[in-house]
Amino acid sequence: LIPGETLTTRSPFDNPYPNLRAAMVNIALGDMKKAEDLLSQAESASQKDGWFNLVRGELYYYRDRNLTAAEADFRKAIDLNKNIIRAYELLALVLIDKGDLDEAEKWAKEGLKVIARGTNQELTMNSSRLWFILSLVYNAQNRWAEALEAANTSISGNPFRCRAYYSKGIALANLKEINKAWGSINIGFNVGQTQELLSSTACKIEGYLTMARLSEMEGKIEEAINYYEKAANISNNVFSNWKYYQELARNRTQELRARSR
Repeated sequence: LIPGETLTTRSPFDNPYPNLRAAMVNIALGDMKKAEDLLSQAESASQKDGWFNLVRGELYYYRDRNLTAAEADFRKAIDLNKNIIRAYELLALVLIDKGDLDEAEKWAKEGLKVIARGTNQELTMNSSRLWFILSLVYNAQNRWAEALEAANTSISGNPFRCRAYYSKGIALANLKEINKAWGSINIGFNVGQTQELLSSTACKIEGYLTMARLSEMEGKIEEAINYYEKAANISNNVFSNWKYYQELARNRTQELRARSR
């Protein structure tokens, strides 16, 4: 799962291999050891059609934050099987984390092209995720109107995607719609609390980080520090990928405190 998804809104996922499906569920639930054990028992055919690489890449990404290894596995999954939409999603997220925004946009759009050739509900859900990822790219490139449109498209496809509301909030804030921005972020935060462990943890951390960003934009430094501290102090002993963002929150807290002295 990626943040904003639940086990009830998405089965794992179009993956035909029982052990790998179970591994994906355990990653979402935070049991990385169980997921690793299941990956070691993966069906041999899965190493020829991309699914093994997808799940191993997820472990590299969420457990280890090993962006290089994760990127290699997601690219390999796509090479082996152009129809694994999740590989496009996660590859684009890794590329965003690496700062390669043009490449992230390219792969998100490639995933949408694959989806355009399908008709089932699962692909509609995938489309929502990819539009959310595009909204992240556009926000990072200061393309606020495009980011807002992409976030709205994502939400219309799945109204339970917490991070799409956060991305929408950032776009609205930069379009000088602060009140609407806070409204979107609060909706996302409330939606996120109904998710499984990976999603609820991510939604809380990302939610507080987004609230901190908006508070800084409004010049409310003490309020921003409070939100950064909340993000940093959320219990998270499992997901290395999100520990990274929590460390960024701690560093930003120290910077703001030093500046306000």
